[in-house]
Amino acid sequence: MSEFENLPWQSSSPALESEEVLDVFDTHWIKYLWPLFVAFLGTAIGIFILQMAGYGVINSTITLKVVFIAGFLLLGFTIHWTFHSIMSASMEDVVITSHRFIYLESSLWSLDEVHEVSLLQVKEVDSKKSGIVQNIFRFGSISFNAGGKDTSRKEFSRIPHPDRKARIITNILRTAPQP
Repeated sequence: MSEFENLPWQSSSPALESEEVLDVFDTHWIKYLWPLFVAFLGTAIGIFILQMAGYGVINSTITLKVVFIAGFLLLGFTIHWTFHSIMSASMEDVVITSHRFIYLESSLWSLDEVHEVSLLQVKEVDSKKSGIVQNIFRFGSISFNAGGKDTSRKEFSRIPHPDRKARIITNILRTAPQP
């Protein structure tokens, strides 16, 4: 029994009964750097403000209380925002099947989207890594073109090793029967 059998996004359509899951992966870990940077910065500023209030640097009692409350609120907001950002970022997944490319995008409270590209209609797959950061950390984007009159491209970002993933999809396109 395969580990990918009976997954919730698998279709019960007879046309897709032969669909096979080829790869399941998470988007690149670089998505965690911004929340961690903001957490470090917010925590440092919050602790600095709390220490400033604790040492009594400010002579006015009312101002001292306002500064203490501001530091406490900043610290609390930073911790909660970081938790929400990291948990939301960890919920992005990508699935490549023999018929579809599925990009699952979720957030804890505000977003729950499934982007699906039928590989039977795709004419071209491109992978792109631009800039020094994407080349060093080996992540980029994959875009699909259906060809014909509709030249709009669907692009998905933060894909780890986009060249390898594009090669998998290109191999599927080469072996798939053309309509």
